[in-house]
Amino acid sequence: MSINQFSGELEASLASLSSLMKSDFCTGIPVVVSNSVEADRTDLVTLLLENVNAPFVRVYNDKGREVKSQVNSVENGVMEVVFLAEVKSLGMRVYDVRPSNEPCRVKSAISIDDNVMENQKYIVRLNRNGDIQSILDKEDGERELLQKPVVPGLFNYNGSKSWPAWEMNFNEANKEADRIPSCVTVKIRENGPARVAFEVIQKDGKSTFTTVISLADSGETVDVYREIEWQSMRTMCKNRFALTAKNSKATFDIGLGAIKRENMNEKLFEVPAQKWADITDESGEFGISVLSDSKHGWDKFNDNTLRLTAIHTPKRNYRIDSMQSMMDLGLNRFSFRIFSHKGDVGKATQLQARFFTQPLVAVEFEKHQGVLGTDYSFGGVSDNGVIVRAIKMPHHNAESGEVIVRFNEGENKVSDRFEFLLGEGIEKARELYASEEYKGEAVVENGRLVTSFKPYEVKTFALTLKKPSVQGKKPVSSHINLNYDDSLTHIPDRLLPEKILADGIEFKIDKNAFMTCDGQHLEVKEGKALNLLMTSLCGDIEEKFIVGGKEKWVKINACDEPYAQWDLYDFGETAYVKGGKLGYEFTHSVDEKGNTQFAKEMYFWIVSFNETVELPSHPDLVILSAAEVDMPKAALVTPLEERVPHREFSFKMSLKEKLWYIHSKCVWMLNDKDNFITHNNNGKNGKRIEQTKKNIKSRTIDTVGH
Repeated sequence: MSINQFSGELEASLASLSSLMKSDFCTGIPVVVSNSVEADRTDLVTLLLENVNAPFVRVYNDKGREVKSQVNSVENGVMEVVFLAEVKSLGMRVYDVRPSNEPCRVKSAISIDDNVMENQKYIVRLNRNGDIQSILDKEDGERELLQKPVVPGLFNYNGSKSWPAWEMNFNEANKEADRIPSCVTVKIRENGPARVAFEVIQKDGKSTFTTVISLADSGETVDVYREIEWQSMRTMCKNRFALTAKNSKATFDIGLGAIKRENMNEKLFEVPAQKWADITDESGEFGISVLSDSKHGWDKFNDNTLRLTAIHTPKRNYRIDSMQSMMDLGLNRFSFRIFSHKGDVGKATQLQARFFTQPLVAVEFEKHQGVLGTDYSFGGVSDNGVIVRAIKMPHHNAESGEVIVRFNEGENKVSDRFEFLLGEGIEKARELYASEEYKGEAVVENGRLVTSFKPYEVKTFALTLKKPSVQGKKPVSSHINLNYDDSLTHIPDRLLPEKILADGIEFKIDKNAFMTCDGQHLEVKEGKALNLLMTSLCGDIEEKFIVGGKEKWVKINACDEPYAQWDLYDFGETAYVKGGKLGYEFTHSVDEKGNTQFAKEMYFWIVSFNETVELPSHPDLVILSAAEVDMPKAALVTPLEERVPHREFSFKMSLKEKLWYIHSKCVWMLNDKDNFITHNNNGKNGKRIEQTKKNIKSRTIDTVGH
């Protein structure tokens, strides 16, 4: 839900910036690519383009040169395009995406055939089971990086009796995996000038493993995306990386630094890491980092082996209303990358990890002139060994005009002189504590912040920038006075703000009522957009709107169904992630009798039109607010959030598993035995109502994963 709202905010901010970018040279579809990392980068960017009237596209930079690109798919009128972009530090660059009857013909250095793929840095070979068997680093004399294949190791697993969700069992983890999944198919999924990829499907029992292994042109990493339809009870899955780098210690990223740990032992075996873990060979000549996008539990099995825990389904439950014995069953998606480096682990690994978790993003926008040109950088650093952790508004005084920037030395080294440039230059600077309270004055030279760092030191500054010579166009919202005549009884009065700001749009709220759709005619001025904050009271529906005199079917999401849901196999429910733009979430609601429904959220969605609209006549479609907005037109075309369609529940337990399930719910199998009878299966949707002995008060308790 947060990434959905962040996508809207990002789209609005990039729309403002794109209004300053020069795109009138484009003969096709103008897109501007944004780099949020303070380093120049050459990387892939993914676009989802609608209604492209050609079988292919070809992409050109602002100098008129074609860049490496490929069309991976066209489904339901949406074309997936991948191309190689070069974007400066904290920068934006315009590209011209031209519909074409022929694919990109730019010569590429990548190749794929049978079980081998290659780019400028790596040669990757798969074995007969579809696992990565060999990675040769061509930049280091074709050094072999793997001692054994990279595999998803499967362990027969009971886990902790007292704390099944939190603690693991050392004896069950301190061994090689009991088995690995078996290969079903291996096929070439992508074979273009920008990227090549294998798709491997493996199975173990009822669980299915789909793995995409890819190399990008000019790529520095071997990329692996894994999707597991997990149906294996009492089993744990760990991705094994048996490397040729050997060392009794490994380095683990801990967010604002890193820590070295020895091989696993009974007192310390499963350890956390944020974005990466690394084994640098004891010779100091080379090292191998494993980057993770979303999994954070690791172990160091021996001198040359890292293992990343992917799935953990224990035997027992903590209490009756929290079924840890069915934890992680369902759809699991995650990615990791393998990166080799010369010398000790340092800024190269830190940068690659950030490139992984902060991909290039693009917006499609209009053709126009722009004072920032076609290739613009908003800032940069003198040394990428120091990391920009945050650029944000002040917490205490957002109207001060200052910009808060937080830095972190990331190489465990002293940085004697570090310089930072932002915008058209820095006028003055103050050093702050992490709480953003004044600490002291800072040095500014020639419009740059100048400071120094101790190993892994964190510093925060408040910067006053020089007045910019140009400014992006800010959205201007005008409230539309509709006939708000229906009583708003579903939302508690205390939850209704005076206004809601979402996606750069300001919605003013009438605290007494909302409007029901009944064929009303809503005008919108040319060049502006009509934005409705609305919802459906009868589930997700598609309704006919008349937009600019033409029929248009629009999906309106439900008010009472969450934007997304986990797989809840104990209740026979599967995960999903909806589409649509979430405008606002009310944390609880009111029933028909006026009783507060705790943890019964209500959702309102943003629906936008660029022309005059006639609303449908439907008593269950309601509008909370409407705004006419004057803002630059741009649409985010890089997907930031996943899409998971509704799936049929297909999990079936064998007789043995049913007996396991019954046994796991017996009172002697639980750690917390309170309310064993009354709370049986009362944990649906992650909530339970726990009553006091006097049955007077109630409170909502989160039980997901407990």
